[in-house]
Amino acid sequence: MVSKVKTGPLQRPGRHGKRGLADAALYTAILHETGMVTLAVITSLNFNFLSKPDAQRDLMARCKLLKVGRSLIVGEVFLHSDGRDEPVAHAVGTYEIPSANA
Repeated sequence: MVSKVKTGPLQRPGRHGKRGLADAALYTAILHETGMVTLAVITSLNFNFLSKPDAQRDLMARCKLLKVGRSLIVGEVFLHSDGRDEPVAHAVGTYEIPSANA
């Protein structure tokens, strides 16, 4: 799954932008896998910032779900500048999915 965000002069692809994009990409991949889930909550999101993104290019996210369980879903996200192969950040996150009878 690929998520794309446009950046402008007031919305730089800084660290907060990277975290938000990674979280959004992971959540989108989870919703794609499970359907609409209310009250899904992120339990962890760990980052490795690898290099500075190109400020003249859009920031892209590629997400892969590593484990889809009944209550936890783990995924990883690679962020890179549009048109570039080398990642600028890598994230691993876990979401908790509430049980159906909760």
